[in-house]
Parts: sequence; structure tokens; C-alpha cells
Amino acid sequence: MKEILRKSATFPSVANTSNTITDVKHYLRLASIFEATTDLVATIDSTNQIIHINRAGQKMLGFDNGKAISLSLLDIYPIYERGFISSQALPIAIRDGVWSGETVIFSSINNQETNVSQVIIAHKNDLGQVEFFSTIARDITDLKKAEKALTMFAKVFESTQEGMMITDANNKILNINPAFTAITGYILEEVIGRYPNFLQSGKHDERFYQKLWYSINSFGKWQGEIWNRRKNGEIYAEWLTISTIKDDKGKITNHVAIFSDITSVKLAENRLIHLAHHDVLTGLPNRLLFNDRLDQALIKSYRDDSLVAVIFIDLDRFKPINDTFGHRIGDLLLQAVAERLRGCVREEDTVARLGGDEFTIILEDVAKAQDAAKIAKKIITTLSNTFVIEGHKLNIGASIGISVFPVDGKDSETLIKHADKAMYKTKESGRNGFLFYQP
Repeated sequence: MKEILRKSATFPSVANTSNTITDVKHYLRLASIFEATTDLVATIDSTNQIIHINRAGQKMLGFDNGKAISLSLLDIYPIYERGFISSQALPIAIRDGVWSGETVIFSSINNQETNVSQVIIAHKNDLGQVEFFSTIARDITDLKKAEKALTMFAKVFESTQEGMMITDANNKILNINPAFTAITGYILEEVIGRYPNFLQSGKHDERFYQKLWYSINSFGKWQGEIWNRRKNGEIYAEWLTISTIKDDKGKITNHVAIFSDITSVKLAENRLIHLAHHDVLTGLPNRLLFNDRLDQALIKSYRDDSLVAVIFIDLDRFKPINDTFGHRIGDLLLQAVAERLRGCVREEDTVARLGGDEFTIILEDVAKAQDAAKIAKKIITTLSNTFVIEGHKLNIGASIGISVFPVDGKDSETLIKHADKAMYKTKESGRNGFLFYQP
């Protein structure tokens, strides 16, 4: 206290007056109040020397036991900040009576900087002369970190290529980012306050969305592939993550959806799947898909007690045409054959190309074997008609073998083998005809 009184006696307008003791008592009462605060509170004389600083201020500066009193005001700032304080903050406080703003307090003890919100007040006498300054500085380091994090999030929100949507606890849209608009075509004014279900494509049933919300409500998150609809009506695929945000009490306050457009990826995947199961030249199912469909047809036939016919087709006179006119004409001819074969069967039947000039057909739900014979005759007639390929008139025929489930085999491999044998018998018998398999 003696030290405080000694320092107080240096106030220009306080020393040697009858009001000195009263002013000091008033100062001490204020000081006792500010000792309890967690903010830095200090008084500085007109020469910028600190004459009092509370415990919180000493702790902020890394001092204890009043050692911070030996500092000048500028000593508590890092070097890069001192010019601003001396040339701007203090002159404003002297001119206007107060300066407030954000700055940085520096501790020379532990080399630690603290972001603060500070007020500097200039106390003047009746002549307008500054007698002393007082200052209050509040630690806003955590606030600045939060602001920095929010700024970073805002930049990510605005610049990321992923669409983002924020809803309230009731799932009403509060905000979207530019990528959302780029992907869906909707701007903020068109979606704010709406429920996200206006984006639904119709490709998912109610059970899909029930499972989605069960995951969100139970685990706070859902992630997966979903099909939605753009503003222009186009359906697109997206990889979507929905997360919940909760307050300190565990209550849901928001939902955040982040998604990316994966339509091109899905199209590429579907293309690869198609290529893996279809003949590149004709677009017909290949051997792999043919075998799979035949297996499924046999299971269905066994369950329904119906017949399945396998038709094996080998083109007559294709090799001489291919050798004479070249592979380009040969490929175009095979494509034309594939198109005619499709026209000979029902939509539910399967026409496949096994390779070369060999084609196969699965006829499902056949009432009697003679129904397969009718299709075989139709194929022979259709393929006997002249093909015109790039001005070339080409004539071929077809040798056909037929096997029927379950009479000629109980599995797909046996049925294909027996239909193949019947086809070779047809070739041996003069070609351009058909035969049923005979043991």
C-alpha cells in the first residue's frame, strides 16, 4: 500500500493538494474491485509508466509480486505493436478521452502473446492536461481462435467443390454453398426454409429413407450413395454424408449434408459392368451373361414346371465373306445378324453372341418343343434374306441346333453342349436348317 501511495503521489494534479488522500482512497476502492476481475486492469502515469496493475494483469504478463510495475506501457506490447499504440491508440485516447480496439499483449517472461480487447482512458485535469491513463484488457485468444476457425470454415464452405447444406433441427434448410448451386441448379433463395425432400429423384422407396434417418437418429451420421434430381429435372448420383450437430446438452441443433456428384463415376462403372457382360461388337450378352441367364431360367422353369429351349446358331458362308471383303464388312454383317435375331424372339428371351459367328438364344416359358422349332424356322427365313452392307449384297444361312430342358439336360452346360452337337448334325445334313438334339 505504501508503494501505491508513493506512486500515487507522483500524479501531477494530485500531489500537494487537500484532495490527495480522498483521491487515493477512491483509487484504492476501485483497485480492490478490479483485483477480483480476470481482465488486466492497470493505471499508467502521464509518462507512460505503470503505477498499478492487478493480479490478473500480472499473470497475463508473466509477473508476480508487483514486479510488472517496473514496466512502461509500451513494454507490455510486442515490438511490432508499439508503434501503433504510441502513434495512434494513445493520441486518440488523449484527443477523445478513450481508445478501444483489439491488440496483442506480450509477456517478456515466457515470450507468449495474448490477443486482447483493450480500452485506454485518458484522465485529464480541469485544464485538459492528462494526469494519468487507465486501461482494461480482456483475453480474447480463444475468441480469436474461434473466429479464425469460423473464417476457415467459411472459406471452405464457399470454395469447396462438394455441395454443402445446413439445416435446423427440424431439417429446414438454413444455408447452402456455391457448389450446391452448381450441382443442383438451385440458389439459396429457392431452397431456404424448405425441406430437402424436394430433391428426391423417386428412385428410392420409403424404406430407403427410413433406414437413412434411423442411422442419423441412432448414430448421428449416414453416408452412402443416393440419386437426386437437379432443378432441370435431370437425375444424378451423389455420394452423401449427413451429420448431426449437438449443443453442450446433447440436443440436436443442426444437420449438415456434404455431397459430391458421382454421376460420371456411376456411368463409367455401369459401362464397365456392361462391357464385362456384353459383346463389344454387337452389344448382345456375352458367354458370361448368357450362362448366368440360362441358370436363372432353369431355376424358374423348374419352379414353374415349364420348358426352356436353347438354340445354338452357326452362320453358313460367313468365313468366305469375311475373307473376301475384309473384317470391317464381316463385323458390320455380324451386327446386322444380331439385329435380325433380336427381331425373331420375344423381349424376355435372350440373344447372345458366344464369339466368332456363333450365336445362342434362350427361350423361356416354352409350352412345347415345337414352339422352339417355329422360332428356328423364323430365324432361317430371316437370315436367308440378302444383307446389303456398304453396297455389297451378301447371302448367308444358318445351321441351328436345339436342346430342351429338362429332356435334353438338367444343367446349362449340358444343354449348351447338346444344342452345339445338334447344330453340327445340321451342318453335316446340308446346312441352313435346324435339328433337335438326339441322344
